[in-house]
Amino acid sequence: MAKSPQPPESVSALQLQCAQMRIRDGLPPSMPAKVRTHHFGVYTIIRMLRATGQAATTKSLSDLTGIYASHIAKICKNLTRLGLIHRTVIVASHGKGHLHNYEPETDLQHLTWLTQQPPIVLPD
Repeated sequence: MAKSPQPPESVSALQLQCAQMRIRDGLPPSMPAKVRTHHFGVYTIIRMLRATGQAATTKSLSDLTGIYASHIAKICKNLTRLGLIHRTVIVASHGKGHLHNYEPETDLQHLTWLTQQPPIVLPD
């Protein structure tokens, strides 16, 4: 007999479960499982960085994961379209240009609503 899934033990676990469901169901079915795993991994790292008070920028995510910054930017763009993160522009520490800072969605009611939404359509 198959075990029934256990309910999450904390709000943080419930947020991760909602994010996992949104990534699984919200991305196009043609997207490979490896890429979906990258999306969830980047989302988890953004949550970890923000919990420790560090900035979750494209560069910091790229350095932590070893994934090219351009691919991180695409993943974060998809996560933004899925409603899982918010992107803000901040001034770069060297004074030239800007950086994108990512914040995870923390409203539990919004996250549970997102799990019921249809998949997003990604441009080619």
